[in-house]
Amino acid sequence: MTKTPLAGEYPLNNAPVSWLNHTNHTGTTAAVAQHYFRFRHNLRTAEAIIADISYDEHFQLFVNKDESGLYLQVGVIGFDNYIAPSEQTQPKIVYGRKWRIEPELPSSEIIQTAYLALEKAREHEVRERLCLHHKGTRTTPLHGHHDIPLMAHLHQQDSERFQQSTELTPCDAMALITYDHCHFNDVKIEPLGKQQWLCRVKVHTGEQTSLPEMLALCGDTLHFISHDNTANGIIVALMNQLVQLSKQHVEENFCYRGFNRFSQAHSVLAIGDLSYQTRKVSQAQATPGFKQAWQQLNQEVDLQRVPRINPTGYGLKQMAFFNQLGPLKGFAPLMPFATVSNTSAFSASSTGYRETGLPRKQFSNDYLLAPSTGA
Repeated sequence: MTKTPLAGEYPLNNAPVSWLNHTNHTGTTAAVAQHYFRFRHNLRTAEAIIADISYDEHFQLFVNKDESGLYLQVGVIGFDNYIAPSEQTQPKIVYGRKWRIEPELPSSEIIQTAYLALEKAREHEVRERLCLHHKGTRTTPLHGHHDIPLMAHLHQQDSERFQQSTELTPCDAMALITYDHCHFNDVKIEPLGKQQWLCRVKVHTGEQTSLPEMLALCGDTLHFISHDNTANGIIVALMNQLVQLSKQHVEENFCYRGFNRFSQAHSVLAIGDLSYQTRKVSQAQATPGFKQAWQQLNQEVDLQRVPRINPTGYGLKQMAFFNQLGPLKGFAPLMPFATVSNTSAFSASSTGYRETGLPRKQFSNDYLLAPSTGA
């Protein structure tokens, strides 16, 4: 059996073929590994890959294109986490950030981008479901919508504002927490040494609990590790464990063509063996000129990803860092023209970029960095 390339995948000429024996002795698969491909993805080919992904239908994957190129986006269908369920008559859909897809991105990395987008979209949702009921209010202190610049400003003006309170014990704090309409009790904490505490809490689900990982824990004990035995530390550790449970749900249920690649059930040894089998190239397989063509392709891909350093105050800070760092392998970021004697400001005529793509072994005295020695 031969694995055929997907649309948008183009094997290099004379690329070596891996012959992979089936462990059930039913045959052999011949395949060219992805690191010997050139990729040219577009909206059609990227969407064809995403179409073979399955997960919870309430997390829809969209593939689109704008002036900046291809992108992937998650649409989450459900009820508003900030409005009581009794006050909602129908679900709504909200959209997450745009995840860029480069045309040269390997197909596997497009799949991994979709996986990460779903994992982070679900984490965003579950963080909104942890509620703190305190002093007559219900808040979601660990969600992702806080105004960080405002918090930083307040911290500068009042350094004690966000210090931990000692008014609550861990047991008291746990009684104030609900998560996906679950509550927790029977709290037990024991030291493990080296700033670690083992925490045990009993989980009680509610009528409106909907997360499958929480429904599976109904009446059971949830275990997690905290690095702080204060009320604050236990709440943060609980949130971390709930996020981990969400991540595991995505790991086990995210599938590409029916294969849940990220499941913890798959043998690490078997995956390592496959990696070795597809990456070893014998002398018999390596045709003249292939290695050079392969290395050239890798350099072309790396060059396309080289960022520019901007002629700004932040850019000056970056240039100073790279200048003192010394020569690097790979391709250094593209830097604007500037003289050493005038590093505090960029002159009007010093806004060009050197983009030759030619290797330079040393950093130049005028702060002009072309790519250094290719890897």
